Amino acid sequence: MMRCIQLTRIVVILVFSFVAVSCEGDKNVEPVSLQQPTVSQSVKSSTRAYVTNNSSGTVSVIDVDTNTVIATIPVEDAPNGVAITPDGTRAYVTNWLSNTVSVIDVTTNTVVATIPVGDGPNGVAITP
Repeated sequence: MMRCIQLTRIVVILVFSFVAVSCEGDKNVEPVSLQQPTVSQSVKSSTRAYVTNNSSGTVSVIDVDTNTVIATIPVEDAPNGVAITPDGTRAYVTNWLSNTVSVIDVTTNTVVATIPVGDGPNGVAITP
């Protein structure tokens, strides 16, 4: 259990290190400019990791106990950032070239909604 908590903390730190928000034209939020990560981001949810595959427009679901891909979920163009809700029921994936966010139901590993957002969304964070 302690190892899981430590791994979760490391993943959260890594995700927040790569998070960038595209706020062009938004008067209420200051733009944040961070360097584009060179590798896909992943976030652990229970016993699964969700990894964005930028070039193929998919998200791989990995069983962390067996280190095998158990599902590949089609999303929009150039998925980049991913965040899991605190209750572990949804994954939010930013799609950089589509200017959208895909909402994945982690129980069924299907996209349940696609949300239009600003130009080039690069990262996502969820507050508790």
